[in-house]
Amino acid sequence: MTKLFRIAGCASFLSLALPVHAGGPYGNDNGWAVDNSGDILLSSTVAGQMSQGETGWIRIEMRLFGTHTHWDSTILGYYDSAVNNARNAGIQVLLLIDNGSWPDAQSNWEANNSENNPGANGDNAYVEGYATNAVVPIVTHFHDRVKFYELWNEPNSWTTSYGVGGTFLYPSNYGWLLARSWEAIHIKQQIADVTLFFGGVFGHNIGGISSYGNAGAQFIDDTYNTGTNISKGASFNYIKTNYNAYPLDGLGEHLYLSTGGTVSSNTFRQYLDWVHQACTKYEGAGTLKKTFITEFGWKTTNSSNASGVSQALQDTNLVTAFSAIQATPYVQMAIWFQWQDNPAGGLWYGVVDSSGSPKSSYPDYQRFERFEGIYANRTTNSAIQAYFYGRGQAVLGNPFDNGHGPWTYAFLNGYAQDFDGGSHHKLTLMSSTNGTFELNDLHGLWSFYGTNNGAANYGYPLTSEFTYGNGTRQNFSLGYLTWDAVHRVLWYPAGFRPALAISSPGILSWSGVYFLQSATNVTGPFADVPGAASPYPLNTGAADPQFFRLRN
Repeated sequence: MTKLFRIAGCASFLSLALPVHAGGPYGNDNGWAVDNSGDILLSSTVAGQMSQGETGWIRIEMRLFGTHTHWDSTILGYYDSAVNNARNAGIQVLLLIDNGSWPDAQSNWEANNSENNPGANGDNAYVEGYATNAVVPIVTHFHDRVKFYELWNEPNSWTTSYGVGGTFLYPSNYGWLLARSWEAIHIKQQIADVTLFFGGVFGHNIGGISSYGNAGAQFIDDTYNTGTNISKGASFNYIKTNYNAYPLDGLGEHLYLSTGGTVSSNTFRQYLDWVHQACTKYEGAGTLKKTFITEFGWKTTNSSNASGVSQALQDTNLVTAFSAIQATPYVQMAIWFQWQDNPAGGLWYGVVDSSGSPKSSYPDYQRFERFEGIYANRTTNSAIQAYFYGRGQAVLGNPFDNGHGPWTYAFLNGYAQDFDGGSHHKLTLMSSTNGTFELNDLHGLWSFYGTNNGAANYGYPLTSEFTYGNGTRQNFSLGYLTWDAVHRVLWYPAGFRPALAISSPGILSWSGVYFLQSATNVTGPFADVPGAASPYPLNTGAADPQFFRLRN
């Protein structure tokens, strides 16, 4: 969908002191995050209101504007503010890099396309410039905070005729746009921890016609086809030959179905399946690449707009769509279009109206976006939910799928749920009869636990991480983990006895994070030696005998 609009402030109902919530892998798109004057529209207030609505993700379009013709430090700074406002509210960010990120004429996007020029392959100066001058500066600047990037918006969407108008690129051109971008980030920049996915294809059933083509699946199919064909485009062949991969880490999809009526669950799921099948046709049924729904929604009618559906029907369609999404295992993310109505843009898709008042769909939007402490059957683990509400979304982030789905799941002698996007980084909340504790990655304990099969080797937590000596410690049923700046993360099994040795005359040494104690009698009492660290020089001139031991 082509969008020209601003974020408006929400009314007071959303600024009340409400519990802090968290969305899971769902979120919204609400238009410009920064206006043409550099004013930040995605303010901390707006982000907080979205958080109260359980929003877990926000999609931000990266636009060059004003006198900025490149991604200089000033314009990156504007978007820093918007991205940080979202993240400080515990909302994760997806960045859209589109034709507004590197503006030029459509004729230049489509130059050298193989569809109309025999012998051409689709590669051109624009797609190279897009990768070099938009994708690279944006991803390298934000990849510490943003891990998902959508490459183009609706590449199959034309307005005047096929190939003319809208945001359309020919498949041969788009294949090279993906290839140049993928290579620039994953190979040349060596950034492996980001997802670069196929821009959301425009899916519709205008005229009541549901088809593989109208789902946008044919465009994806054609991009693979020309890209793998050395006589038509060869973009995918280039990446596959050199790096044994295809130049996309996932598939984007937009769904605007039954825009004036009731959407069928079967139709919604069929559109998801068609897009997925366009990928599996070339990459096989076992592909791990997921679908990212970056726009779907229904606009509502009102005194200013006669085209759309009633608020009640918008709510019905929202429930149908989210239910279908939750039942589709290859969908990783779903972005509702949009958070708030925008009269200036003629966009009435919001779950709140232009004044910020909730529409009929708001409670169900909130319900489907809520994951914290929720099981897959929608019942609640009150202990995990209470822990979350006590810490908040800004600290803990949002539930995410770390192999168990984004829901609360059975784990060891209790239950657990995985979170990401907050100030505590990736983490797992674990709850049992022993209590509810947090294993996070502030000091790498979460990663260490996962890498070393902690469930089997370390057991369930008995505490959260706490200050210990010059670092931290966390106790588990089978031992404990420690962290400090020197030793990093170390594991100590239960019953482990540390060795204290004389490494050279007059020098005590030991390994691990332990505290040296001394006494003048073998039976004690022992006291900590302040500031003692290995290796520790003995006071060989002391008048009294000295006895030493280590404690944890």
